[in-house]
Amino acid sequence: MGFRKKTEMQLIISYMLIVLVTFVSVSSGVVIQADCNSGAKTTRGRTVFVEYATTSWCHYCPIAAGQLHELYSSGNYDFVYVSLVADKNEEALERCLELGLTGYPTVFFDGGYRGILGAQENTTAYINAIEECRLRKDVHNVTLDLHVRWLGEEQLSISLTIALQDNQVYRGRLRVYVTEITSRWSDSIGEPYHFSMLGYMINEDVSLSSSGSQCSTILWDGTEEGYDIEPENIMVVAALYDSNTSYVDFVTSATASSDYPDTVITEGPSGVINETCATFTWVGVDKNTSTEDLEYSYKLEPYDGFWSNWSHTTSVTYYNLSIGEYIFWVKTRNPEGKEDPFPASRAFAVYQGTPPTVRITKPGEFLYVNNKKTFIPLPVVVGDVDIEAEAMDESGVEKVEFYVDNDLKHQDCLPPYIYSTWQGFSFLKKHTIKVVAYDKVGNTATDMVKVWRIL
Repeated sequence: MGFRKKTEMQLIISYMLIVLVTFVSVSSGVVIQADCNSGAKTTRGRTVFVEYATTSWCHYCPIAAGQLHELYSSGNYDFVYVSLVADKNEEALERCLELGLTGYPTVFFDGGYRGILGAQENTTAYINAIEECRLRKDVHNVTLDLHVRWLGEEQLSISLTIALQDNQVYRGRLRVYVTEITSRWSDSIGEPYHFSMLGYMINEDVSLSSSGSQCSTILWDGTEEGYDIEPENIMVVAALYDSNTSYVDFVTSATASSDYPDTVITEGPSGVINETCATFTWVGVDKNTSTEDLEYSYKLEPYDGFWSNWSHTTSVTYYNLSIGEYIFWVKTRNPEGKEDPFPASRAFAVYQGTPPTVRITKPGEFLYVNNKKTFIPLPVVVGDVDIEAEAMDESGVEKVEFYVDNDLKHQDCLPPYIYSTWQGFSFLKKHTIKVVAYDKVGNTATDMVKVWRIL
């Protein structure tokens, strides 16, 4: 996803340098580093993102890990954190190096806006950094809406919407971390880490126009990444970083939404259709609710301006649709008021263009002998011959069918369109060759020739 990989040797060298600094500097005392630049955009309380750089062997890291989790578990401080266990996960190590890591443990606040190196006597430094970042003035007015769904078989799906309220173009870096709430990896005293990074779901640049938004759905397969995971032990963290400063503008987190209903479209058009009406049917599933007690809301973009009122309806038909592209959406709600965070969707297009053009180019007006054209102007075939045709359409040609005396002989889906070879024995018999071309939306065109065949 656009993430530049370091070579293995670069990672090893960087890692060893950090190990050396960790044993020399951290053991000699507490070191605090800070980057407190500020701009003048908006001021508001906000959730802070903490990236905790650590290893399984670091002697001082259990102190930092315990203090961070103590603050998080208290619920008194508005922050989300990820443990970057650098000796267990290569992407975690790469992220540590991006943040400018010089030793373990280091706690980075809001992408390096504040950084605290070394073990602390108490949680005061962390609390002060959280509060300082919470009141930052240099954050853009951008938000993330995140939902996570467990698909089974080690697979997760996320639905993510980025929305910009500023009247200017926004450029940033989106990182979506998959973390284990209670980690498989432990610190140097045997305590498991919390919210340890397993990998990225997304790690890419984003750009939004003034007051724009961007939606995406992403699948993450733990098996492909080499992990067996449990849904109740997974948290996904999404953070958006300003591309100019690399500081965090917004962060949010979510766990797998297995307690939410699901929606499945059972019937409805997709692709390109050559009609002006469309019918959709659907069904909802909820592990705690019978189907008849579920409600649904739907819309057809851009036909409908709003979602429909909630009802028990499971089918709808749209009439008199104009030529264009559409997306049908439907979602389920259970009696508790929980809505499907991943509405089902079906994209299609209505197209009623002109029919394709088709022309039989061989045989026809001239005499063919054993598949070779002569310039004798007679519609006669002697021996075997290929039947060839040309077909074109602005929406694309779906297929071309070849008939001899109304008997379908061949179907071709790619040019050049050829029926090879028309064989058979007849002594001076007249035949009708017909070719039918279909375009991508179901329009057809036909061309026919009559030829005499000898032998």
